[in-house]
Amino acid sequence: MGHSAAWGRPSCWHAAAISTAALRFRLPHDPGVYNAVQRLLYVAVLLIGIVVVLSGLAIWKPVQFAPLTALMGGYDTARIVYFLAMAGIAGFVAVHLSLVVLVPTTLPTMIIGREIHFGRNPAVKP
Repeated sequence: MGHSAAWGRPSCWHAAAISTAALRFRLPHDPGVYNAVQRLLYVAVLLIGIVVVLSGLAIWKPVQFAPLTALMGGYDTARIVYFLAMAGIAGFVAVHLSLVVLVPTTLPTMIIGREIHFGRNPAVKP
């Protein structure tokens, strides 16, 4: 349940339910498994990174990148876009740092991208 039969992916209702649970700090988390909210935020931060690069180019060399600056709505608007995108990335980093403070055992997992088993045999997962 909660998955779209046509695409085999979580439905909008499922994503909304997970988002609500995340906002209430009642989101279950299995190490190494990304839920819909996490996947959405990681994709969003990648897209924000692209916006930072493009808006940065527009404010760095507005004459050489005139079409890009115009696409951003002009130099002043490109500066605002750049600021907001950087604020989004800073917020993303701040959330990760606060999670490390709250649950310090997640730091090695965040760094290497998989679960570490200290002093015990790791269970082999299929």
